[in-house]
Amino acid sequence: MQMTLARTTFRAQEYAPLLAEILTWVEPVKMRRAMGASLNELNALVEANLLVPRTQLPKIKRVWRRSDGLDLVAHLKPISQSISEQDQNWERLQIAKARSGLTVGDLIAAIWAGQLQIGARDGQSGYQSLCVHKEEVNNLADHASVLKQRDHPSAVQFGRSVGIRDKRRFSTLVEKGYTPATRMRHPNTGIWQYVMTEANMIAFHARFMTLTTMTEEFGGHRQIYLAALRSAGVPTFMPDGEDYGHLYLRSSVEPVLRKQRLID
Repeated sequence: MQMTLARTTFRAQEYAPLLAEILTWVEPVKMRRAMGASLNELNALVEANLLVPRTQLPKIKRVWRRSDGLDLVAHLKPISQSISEQDQNWERLQIAKARSGLTVGDLIAAIWAGQLQIGARDGQSGYQSLCVHKEEVNNLADHASVLKQRDHPSAVQFGRSVGIRDKRRFSTLVEKGYTPATRMRHPNTGIWQYVMTEANMIAFHARFMTLTTMTEEFGGHRQIYLAALRSAGVPTFMPDGEDYGHLYLRSSVEPVLRKQRLID
């Protein structure tokens, strides 16, 4: 069997700038070394769109333009104040990200907005030398949490709204992974808790129904729905024997109510 190699021709002069740039691209290891960043730090910058690979082609390993990483560090260094290696009031950007739940993009945007001080450890260089003030990061995270919580009820509050009034039951439902929730720090206590984003609530309703949500969605009486489900032998959701009250799988509820002409 004879193989034919596919060839593509183009005007080299028109693409001269791109061809010249490709020669300067480096692989991830060299990119990290150039800017003084760990792999996790590089990945966090990519997730925040602060560093963008020059190509998405999977077979090309040299996807980074070294100058992009160097420019990022170069723009932050001049506005950094000098801090000693022993000063525990400061932490690296990556540590602040993990501790606060903010993204590196949030932190650097706050630096440019003058909401967050930036420092550079004495005797260190590169991206890993850059630090932010812990107390200011806490304040920034608290403010972000307050703004988010105005739109998102806690998991326990949401549980009550759908008829699961025992907070332990809904918390267990989340912790066991049966329905999604989002961890967020409480603005006053600083304690991490679960809240329900719009996507989380949509996911719950797509999988589960309660007597409360049946009456809200279909308009009938809860006792009629309860009697219909019991007569059809529809079980409540009880994985491993755990009792979550009148919680049912939507996939079990709708066919029965439709068959009994209680819903369209």
